[in-house]
Amino acid sequence: MTDRRSLLAAALAAPAAALAASGPAKAAARPRRTTHGPRLARPCVVSTWDFGVAANQAAYAVLEPGGAVIRVPFRGELTQQHGYFHAGVTGAVADSACGYAAYTLMAAEDSVLTVEYKMNLLAPADGEELVAKARVVRSGKTLKVCMADVFVRKGSAENHCATVLATIMCMSGKADRGQ
Repeated sequence: MTDRRSLLAAALAAPAAALAASGPAKAAARPRRTTHGPRLARPCVVSTWDFGVAANQAAYAVLEPGGAVIRVPFRGELTQQHGYFHAGVTGAVADSACGYAAYTLMAAEDSVLTVEYKMNLLAPADGEELVAKARVVRSGKTLKVCMADVFVRKGSAENHCATVLATIMCMSGKADRGQ
């Protein structure tokens, strides 16, 4: 299985190259979220929390500077007593999306660590797929404040089921475990 660092580096290679070619050195050094440019879908490990191998392999992230979208398909192991996605799964997917969004604005040798997050559950997560859409609200040198909206897709409808506000810390020069 490919590690998180390699997946993110591959996903961000095209946008970073486009930024470097089109803007001043400052823009390339500190990419900003844009509403245009490539959006690359890549498989990702959603969390070290055990969603099961099949769930991790089926989760996909769309990454862009300052933003991330993670999709997790429904599985019985991810539900609570009423058959909805468990709130813990919803929180883990939103936290991971916020972490990836923050991570896209960091140097290659840095790593991420969640400092805190707050989640509001808005509706039961009853559907076929969870979709967490995260963006960086404020990007400081050490702390990045991120926001994620989580939707549950059922058929062609998407229902907003949770909102998360997270603070992510940049671990400068600290590689991920096992690297």
